[in-house]
Amino acid sequence: MCDDPHAVEVPPLQLNVIPLNTVGAAQVHKRIDILGVVEDVGDLRQVAAQTASEPQERRDIRIVDSSNTKLQLTLWGDNAKNFNVSHGDHPVMAIKNALVRHYNNCYYLNTNDTTRFELNPSGSRAAGLGTWYSLIRPAEHT
Repeated sequence: MCDDPHAVEVPPLQLNVIPLNTVGAAQVHKRIDILGVVEDVGDLRQVAAQTASEPQERRDIRIVDSSNTKLQLTLWGDNAKNFNVSHGDHPVMAIKNALVRHYNNCYYLNTNDTTRFELNPSGSRAAGLGTWYSLIRPAEHT
């Protein structure tokens, strides 16, 4: 119990996770939930927005799961600006309501104001994915 009357407890994300290797044409323009390891974090950039007069902040992240499939996840606005993962860190990331897009023969994930994410979520599935990445994934690069 918290003594702060203004504190709000945020419930954990309830996810219906699909493996990254199943993302395809059937999911384009649909929202999905995924669980992956942050493999690479791009720099924060400002880009011209199609629907707003002001430039938008954007950050691209590459995620991977135990299917060994990698996808780009694009964060926008405050999510991009406040994403606090250093280059070289590889947290597990739970993502709810990522929007599947298709461009230049590649699938990628996009975020907006309905997308929620959590770094290093609790649970055995997230812990197992973190273990897979730290023990098995680096060995694949040698």
